[in-house]
Amino acid sequence: MSTKNSFLWWLVGLVAMMIVAYVSESFWHGRFDFTQGKQYTLTPVTKEMVQEIDDQVSVRAVFSENLPAQFAQLKTHIQDMLVEIENASRGKISVRFEDPGQDSTKRAHAVRDGIQEIQVTEQERDGAVAKRGFFGMVISYGDKSEVVPLIQNLETFEYDMVVRLKKLTGGRKKIGVIEGTGPNQSFFVDPTGAGEYGEPRQGFAQAYPSLHAEMQVLYDVQVLDAHEPIPPDVAMILVSAPKDLSPAERYHIDQFLMSGRNGLFLAPAVQLNLANNLQAMPHSPAYLEDLRKYGLSVQSNMILDGRHGAAFFGGNDIFGTPYPYFPVIAEDDLNRDHVISSTIGSMILPWTQSVQADSANSISLLATTDQAWSASAPYNLIPQEQYMAVAKQKFDLAVLRTDTLYSAFDSVPEGVDTHGRPHLSKGTAPSNVLVIGNELFATDFFVRWSSQGMFGQNTVENLNFVLNACDFLALDEKLITIRSREVVRRPITDEGYKQRKGWIAFNLVAVPLLLALIGVVFLQKRKRSSRRGSK
Repeated sequence: MSTKNSFLWWLVGLVAMMIVAYVSESFWHGRFDFTQGKQYTLTPVTKEMVQEIDDQVSVRAVFSENLPAQFAQLKTHIQDMLVEIENASRGKISVRFEDPGQDSTKRAHAVRDGIQEIQVTEQERDGAVAKRGFFGMVISYGDKSEVVPLIQNLETFEYDMVVRLKKLTGGRKKIGVIEGTGPNQSFFVDPTGAGEYGEPRQGFAQAYPSLHAEMQVLYDVQVLDAHEPIPPDVAMILVSAPKDLSPAERYHIDQFLMSGRNGLFLAPAVQLNLANNLQAMPHSPAYLEDLRKYGLSVQSNMILDGRHGAAFFGGNDIFGTPYPYFPVIAEDDLNRDHVISSTIGSMILPWTQSVQADSANSISLLATTDQAWSASAPYNLIPQEQYMAVAKQKFDLAVLRTDTLYSAFDSVPEGVDTHGRPHLSKGTAPSNVLVIGNELFATDFFVRWSSQGMFGQNTVENLNFVLNACDFLALDEKLITIRSREVVRRPITDEGYKQRKGWIAFNLVAVPLLLALIGVVFLQKRKRSSRRGSK
């Protein structure tokens, strides 16, 4: 076969491969993702959820072409993920990308829709240059819409999209918060607040504003007056450390659990006074006795651990010190086999109590190391150079029981109005009851200060644990798998930098030489073929 014919066949083969690739691409949309944890690939849960949407959703992504440098790479990944979501929805979601450019009408339209205009000054060769642009989107479903003013985080983008889609398309579960009423309402004094004795934080929304806001994104969160029977449309209850509960409130909580529904109890057995020299005393509200009858006993102890965070004390002269009363829960002390705790990095539970379970159907989700010990009243919470040597052991700090429960009440308490509902002495279906002997760990006071490094490490995962628990107990546990997909960052070390320099040198020298050698070989081969042809 002549050289000319060989070239023609090679050209025909190349065109055929291009046609096959083009046709295949029209049927298969995907990309190869070799990152750890498949950071740039949709989870099966997301694909399933977007296919379950019952009507058309439109996404208008307003992405400027010339974005500031810190958004440029993120923009590429977000565009790819939106296209992947559109493809996975099988026609339920349509995505339209729009670049307002310098068109004043389009820019005004984007601002009017709630999309934030970015303005960043960047240093270039010709001096400082102000760059402006848009990097947000509007998600529409019927006559409802959700606006993302500015996309900033790839790690949570998939979760945020799913949450907004669920919020738009319905299916929001209802969570009932029980905080007690009157003098029994949950209450603590924030020593970082205003005033001589700090700022009082009363009720769930005041004590847990960040947690409350995160829960409201996906759930219909309502404070309940449990003096009345809990409505049947409430998926789960969160009992947020009331000082105590009346017999009527306790009974209606009990009957809620007997109906096969679920509850999360923030239930400390020690009352703290943070604004008055770290005073503490045992606290035994009646609902702790109900929990004990369910097989979950909160102990009136204080847990200390050899693995702990730091605390900062003092007035005008603040000092930091290691503080065993702030046990760090990490690694295998988080239950890696349960969906609530499997994705959590680490947590700190300040001034916490342990929880004991007397049922085989209970599992520990959070525990100390085996180098922990407990202190009983009177508690000495002041930092010490040396703590009394006592026997060390492991303590459970958060315990989940999944079982068909027996009621804590033999009958309806006197004076309680059941609205004609019969007394349930035994659960009609299995319930999930999660008990944590702590209430401070998810408050804004603790999480806010820890995020500033005041307790030795960031405790945002404390909030994620509660949010995961809500997802599980409200029967939407699939969301946990996509709540946060941490991007694994591998900065170049000194050793890595040396290797990088070696590869750069190889690319600059060896690769061109290799290509030149291949060219010489083909040239010689061609010359030999020409000589044979001329003969």
